[in-house]
Amino acid sequence: MADKKERHFTPFGVAVHPWITRADTKFDTDGVFKAGLSCDPNDEEVAAFIEKLDAELDAFIAGLGDGSITWQGAKLKAPAKLKLHKADLYSEEYEGEEGEEEPTGNIILRVKQKAIVRYKDRKTGEEKEIHKKIALVDAQGRPITGGIAIYGGSIVRFSVLFSPWYRATDGACGVSLKPLACQIKELVSGDANTDYGFGAVDGYTHESGSAPAADSTSSGAYEDEPEDEDEVDF
Repeated sequence: MADKKERHFTPFGVAVHPWITRADTKFDTDGVFKAGLSCDPNDEEVAAFIEKLDAELDAFIAGLGDGSITWQGAKLKAPAKLKLHKADLYSEEYEGEEGEEEPTGNIILRVKQKAIVRYKDRKTGEEKEIHKKIALVDAQGRPITGGIAIYGGSIVRFSVLFSPWYRATDGACGVSLKPLACQIKELVSGDANTDYGFGAVDGYTHESGSAPAADSTSSGAYEDEPEDEDEVDF
């Protein structure tokens, strides 16, 4: 398995229902940052990333089998009777009207990070929390400090941590992608090329990048279910 603190870079892809600058609170009141990344599986960079993910999952499953995985300071070994198996590392992308969707040939990688992470200090027993944010950089790698809205269709990639997980109820194992930062190659934003018919008047003039961060998606978030509480992240 890779070092848990090692950063990995996803390939560039098309953002799908991104919640990057603002957390989605539909299923979690604390909020969740997340996005889909539509990629061509035949692209060499995409194929290499999937291979790396698969190797991480293989090592994790092997560790669960031989008891070499450590969780909360203790060795963890899956029960012998539990059949460990791989969960999907990505999903196929479909498009079209409901009931008539057709595969596009692309795959969807998903990044996801809780906006607030709560934990107990092992030394003091005190309950603590960490508030997460996803850092933004432009195509040149320069930090973006002004608020922007990142809409679906933007071309982005993420710096992520691999976070293997294990579900004790059925033995499913997978690898979550925890986003640390997002690089924007091409930005699609809510106010791009919008003309509401207003003429120019004297007054406030907006400078690009100076607005406060807006909701990162106008087209809705994933219609997925809340996270399974039986899943254990490592």
